[in-house]
Amino acid sequence: MFYYNLHTQEDKKWTVTPRMFRTGYGQDIISQIRDATLDHARQLGIKQELVALAERKLALVDIGVFATVVRAGVCANFRYAGQVVPNRQYILARGGKTFMDIDTITSSAVMYRDIVLKHCTPDTAQVVMNMITKDGTLSSVVCHECNHPIGCTPESDAVLGDVKDRVEEAKATLGGLSAFLSQLDSSKWPEVAAYSVARVCRFFGNHAYENPTSQPYVRENIAMANLLIISEIVSVKDGIAIDFNLNKLILWKKMLRQFCLDVIHAYHSQSPKLAVTKVEEGYCARTPAILNWIKWVNR
Repeated sequence: MFYYNLHTQEDKKWTVTPRMFRTGYGQDIISQIRDATLDHARQLGIKQELVALAERKLALVDIGVFATVVRAGVCANFRYAGQVVPNRQYILARGGKTFMDIDTITSSAVMYRDIVLKHCTPDTAQVVMNMITKDGTLSSVVCHECNHPIGCTPESDAVLGDVKDRVEEAKATLGGLSAFLSQLDSSKWPEVAAYSVARVCRFFGNHAYENPTSQPYVRENIAMANLLIISEIVSVKDGIAIDFNLNKLILWKKMLRQFCLDVIHAYHSQSPKLAVTKVEEGYCARTPAILNWIKWVNR
């Protein structure tokens, strides 16, 4: 698939210049995660009509990995790993596209490995450096995008308005990873945890943490960090240490699932705006442990 620039020439004929084209990379990953997301939604025990609506949305959204030839507008300065077009749920209910940028996914994996090396203890960094891969990065982005439609309706979006932004990015990532973990062999769970720790560090850096436009993602990563700390997977003292004990990973997986369920219940409660605020306050609290993590990343 191509996007085009159109130019009129002196002879009044049109010529076309390709901006991006589809690659074959990642189609098996995308199909696997799309199915896992819907299976996870069914297992959550939410209303069947919510699952059916999400299934229709995902069936109508074309998800692919693209290589970008020409960048313009915001993309000239900021490279999206994944972008939904159009980013409006009521339109996506009728169809849309999710673009994964192969160059950004590749460079993101390198960036996250550098983050691990910079902020983790030497013992942890040595273990997790090779856990962060291009395939893993793509999987995490696809999980996020596929989980956005879960639990959302045009009616709930209209009632919530901007309040939805308080937890929606967190729901997409944490719920998406819960779905992903549910169909992964437990031997692969440490890779997902390693990526999650690196992403938290990225958004705890002052360049993102203090940026007003990044706040939905900052809240997402505060929620993630709280669950990583509560499950005792992560501790911060003279560096970030990660414990991949299976029992701790199982607890983390359960808490990711519960967060997703709590958000969906809040969206459809009698007082959804108040319920969403309570979810945010509970999961996105800036505890002393969170502030210590932020301090370490910006040391």
